This record gives sequence, structure tokens and C-alpha cells, in this order.
Amino acid sequence: MRSSYSGLLDWALRRRKLVLAGFAIFVAGSLCLAPFVGQDFFPIVDAGQLRLHARAPAGTRIEKTEMIFADIDDEIRHVIPPGEIDTIIDNIGIPFGGFNLAFGDNATIGTETETS
Repeated sequence: MRSSYSGLLDWALRRRKLVLAGFAIFVAGSLCLAPFVGQDFFPIVDAGQLRLHARAPAGTRIEKTEMIFADIDDEIRHVIPPGEIDTIIDNIGIPFGGFNLAFGDNATIGTETETS
């Protein structure tokens, strides 16, 4: 490896103008990419899914929590036109079965989740 590097360095030092021209072409080519900086590699996709995390106060009975989530569902149905809603799933508490998670992307939250 050391002898290969030595040979490459010797070659570059003997052909300084060629190496500098190559470097200048590389830099100019890189600057041509500047308009693309900050753009995503993948196009933006609207998956048509909305995730909302709501939390009732600690110690709230499950029946009361269900009523709170029903109010949230009603508000969602009020804001989003009916033709744009296919399914609303409420995971109240931590879902233990795979059935509830089959309709979402498994974004369970726990007590360690930051609240605002």
C-alpha cells in the first residue's frame, strides 16, 4: 500500500498541471450539483395516513378515555371530508395483539415518550 501511494504521489508531482486541471474540473462539476443540495433522494409521497398521539391524564378510567377518543374521532370527521377517510383506528392503551397493529405502522408510545 505504501509503495502504491508513493508511486501515485510521484506521478501526481511530475504532472502537476494535469492534476490541478483534473481537480479544477472536479470542483466545477461539484458546483454544478449545488442546485440539488437539500432535495430529497426519494420523491415526497403522501401515504394517506395520519398518526395522532393523544394521552388522557394518568389514572383515567378506560370508559372515560374511550369517550375522550370518541370526541377526538368526531373532531377528525368534522375537519376531514368523509370521502377522504377510510378507517380510523383507536389504540387505547398499549395494543397487545397483532390485529390492532396490522392497520398501522406500530408506533406505540409509552411513559418514556415526551409530551408537550
